[in-house]
Amino acid sequence: MKRKIYPSDGAARFYASAAGRPYRPSSGTEGEIFEAAWCDGCSIRGICRIPGKAMACDVRDAAYPTAWVYGDDGQPRCTAFRDKSQPRPRPLPIRPGPHEMDDLFVGRIN
Repeated sequence: MKRKIYPSDGAARFYASAAGRPYRPSSGTEGEIFEAAWCDGCSIRGICRIPGKAMACDVRDAAYPTAWVYGDDGQPRCTAFRDKSQPRPRPLPIRPGPHEMDDLFVGRIN
């Protein structure tokens, strides 16, 4: 998925050597552009803690989100992105374990 925030012939070319390294917006404006490109179209936006952690932590901190990285093309990306326009997978049904229903028939006489 290509969601570009940098011109291909400018900063993106410069950051191509940073592929895989953590990404942190250099300004509030760049952060807003990144969020518009990635967060606004993400299905986990309402519950995602990544933007808050990115603002609160230094990029060298262990708590800094690992999902914001530079891609091979020099463009920053969010590896936690889930496209909200795509259907969500159906959750698997929860089946009780073999002993979770033992008390269901206690005291019943057949």
